[in-house]
Formats: sequence, structure tokens, C-alpha cells
Amino acid sequence: MKRDLSGLKIKNLHIDNGTDGAVDFKRKQFAITFLQKNWVVIIAVVLAIITCFLVPPDKEYLKYPSYKTLACLFCMMLVLRGLKDTKVFGIISGKILDRISDRRLITFVLVFLPAAFALFITNDVATLTFVPFTIILLMMADSKELITKVIILQTMAVKLSGTLSPIGTAQNLFLIDYYGFDFLWFTKNLWPLAICGYILVFIGCMTVKRGNISVLPIGNYKIPKRLITAYLIMFLFILLAVFDVLPYYVIAPIIMILMLLLHRRSYRKANYSIIVMFLAFFVIAGNFQRIPAVDSFLTRFLAGREFVSAIVASQIFTNTPVALLFPKFSTDTLALMYGINVGKYGTSILSNFMVYRLVRKYDDKHNFLPWLLIINLIFLLALAGVGTLYLSLV
Repeated sequence: MKRDLSGLKIKNLHIDNGTDGAVDFKRKQFAITFLQKNWVVIIAVVLAIITCFLVPPDKEYLKYPSYKTLACLFCMMLVLRGLKDTKVFGIISGKILDRISDRRLITFVLVFLPAAFALFITNDVATLTFVPFTIILLMMADSKELITKVIILQTMAVKLSGTLSPIGTAQNLFLIDYYGFDFLWFTKNLWPLAICGYILVFIGCMTVKRGNISVLPIGNYKIPKRLITAYLIMFLFILLAVFDVLPYYVIAPIIMILMLLLHRRSYRKANYSIIVMFLAFFVIAGNFQRIPAVDSFLTRFLAGREFVSAIVASQIFTNTPVALLFPKFSTDTLALMYGINVGKYGTSILSNFMVYRLVRKYDDKHNFLPWLLIINLIFLLALAGVGTLYLSLV
């Protein structure tokens, strides 16, 4: 016998269709990802706030930041984002790879082409641009087994950009402003690290067995030549501002306005966390210098230990905070620069996590991260040896 339930009044009935749970899960995932990607930034901000209690904010705080570094870095991020969105890097790479069918030769191109671009677009931009491209290409070519080796070698090669190019890394912009380096300073002084690193990368590429590989043609894509030309001209003007050929306080506002008109999306996609991190470490360094005990301790501690201290500190926080903080307390510029550039290799969680996050879902055997750490350590030991030898001779 059927019961008629139409007349019943049901109060406080809550039907859980799973939406709330899904939203909570997404929020948690977002929070976890945010913390993983920005934990150094968060620590830097917390430390900066703590130092503000030790040195109460006053007008001297306005002298802490390198405004030229921040302005040029932000403009560079906007322009490079616009340039990346034109797909020009992928199109150029695809056109080159379309003519190659050998596994080893393709490996060389996929590894050294991003390294070449990284000299001009910074290592982080090169990594975020070419790692996904490499994965897609190797998957399409039915060569998934090459992903781990190629991406690791690519990462090692791209990291070398900061040893040769003044714009190979974001922190180089600050170092140029702080020390007054000329355009070729990094190449003239850090070339032993670059040579050793590239030799190791070359050896790694040679371990890939020869054989045919079919790369699908990229197709016909229309390159927005006028837009790319505009981005390249703006990039050139930023470089001129970095080296004080043109005033940054004139160039930066013009670039910002032009990017707002040409590619507003760049503002939404810009990596603001690195700007926040730079500001936080400027505050930390400035306040440390105003606390006599801290200033004296750091100066005495780093004296004669710049190379080793920079390497060790970079293993904990990556080399960017080290590059922003240590120069304030050291006079041995060359040893410090060697330590900072060697320290980008090794066990730093943050620098390795960025690459791992892009690759992990293709890592069926779960061997990418162990091999990434092993190869990082090999590069760390090799470059540390070269750095020690070179610094003992100069």
C-alpha cells in the first residue's frame, strides 16, 4: 500500500549534493598550493614584520627598496608575459623540431633551446614556458619515457642563464643596481661555472640513445609580428633603463601604460609574489643594518665565508633571498656571486617544487623527484669544486 507523503511538512531538510564539499576541497587545494609555491614569500613577510617591531617604521624605510629594480622587474614581467602569450617561443621551437627525427638530437634542442631563451627571458619564465611544451611534444611523439631525463637536463641548463646574462634571473637586476655591474660582468667573471655546467648538460644529453622519433608538425600559426616587435622594443627600453642609459622613472610608467593598452591580461598573470618577496627582504636587510648587534654579527660571520655561506643558505631558502640580503653585509663580491650561482643547485625545496609541480602527473614511476635531486646534487658538487678552484686562483 502506497503512502501519500505530499501532505507532510518537512522542516530543516538539508540535501547535500556534494557541492559544498567540492568547494571546500578546492579551497583547501588552493591554500595548499599557495603555501607550497609561496612559503619563502610568507616567511619573508613574517620576518619583515618582526623586524619592524625591533626598528619602528620611520622615514628611513623609504630608503630601503631599490625602486629601479622593482620597477624594471615588474615591467619585464609584463612584457615577457605578453610575449609568451603570442606563442612565439612554441612556434619557433616547433618549426625547428619539425625538421628533426633523431631522439638524441631532439633532446639537445629541447634542452639547449630553452637555455638560450633563458638568457633573455629569465630562467623562471623559460621553465614555465618550455616544460609544458616539452611534455606535450614528447607525449604526442609517443616518447613519454624521455620526459624525466629531458626535463631534468632542461632545468639544469636553464639555471645556468644567470651565470652569463644580466637578465638571466630576477635577482640579477637587483645585483646590477646594487653593485653597478656592466652588461658583461656576469659573463666575464662567472664563465667557469657556465662552462662546467654546460659540459655536464652535454654529457647528460649524450646518454640518450639514438633512434627515430616522430614529432607531429606544429601547423601554420600566424605570428603577430607587429605585437612582437612592440614587445621587443619595450624590452630593449627596459634594458636601457636597467643599465641607466635611460631613466627608469620615465620608462617604467610608459611601459606600464602601453601594456595596459596592448595586453591587459599581463597584469592578471604577473607574478606579484616575487615583488612582495623583494620588498620584504629589502625591509629585513634595511632593519638588520640599523641594529648594530645584528649588523656586526652578520658582517663578521660572512667575512671570508661568503662562498660557502651563500651555498648553504641557498639550500634552505633558494638563492634569491640570499642575493637580496647577503650583499648588504659583505665586501667580497666575487665569492658571494659564485656562492649565489652555485647555490641555485642542490636540495632547495622551492626551486625543485616548481618543476615537479609541472611534471608530477606524468611521473607514473615516481622517479622524477629523486632523479631531480640527485642530478642537482651532482651539479652542486661539480660547480662548487670549480668555484673553489677559481676563487683560489684569482
